[in-house]
Amino acid sequence: FALGEIVIHLPGRIVWPRMSAEDRERVAMLRRAIEHHEIGHVRVAEAVRDALNATGDPIVSSDLFAFGAAAHARGREGFARFTREEHEYDEVTSHGRRQHAAPGELAGLDSVLLCS
Repeated sequence: FALGEIVIHLPGRIVWPRMSAEDRERVAMLRRAIEHHEIGHVRVAEAVRDALNATGDPIVSSDLFAFGAAAHARGREGFARFTREEHEYDEVTSHGRRQHAAPGELAGLDSVLLCS
């Protein structure tokens, strides 16, 4: 299993009229929190990839079609695991709003901007 190209999109700017220095700092913290959450998705994908590759269970078949079917089945199972673990990450973190609840290095600032 391998990861393909990964692109993370973040808001370029978050602004509103008459932002104070405190507002700008809170927005900077929000952007860092969003980035941390999105990088968490990459870390989840890397962990799944590494776990799947660590099994060392080769596909062996004397029939090309059976080999292809087994390889496709393994790919579907791997992708299903990735999808499941990514959804679990988003459930635990509420898509970053509760990032502090994530395990280990995935924990971080919540992606919430409180306006006063």
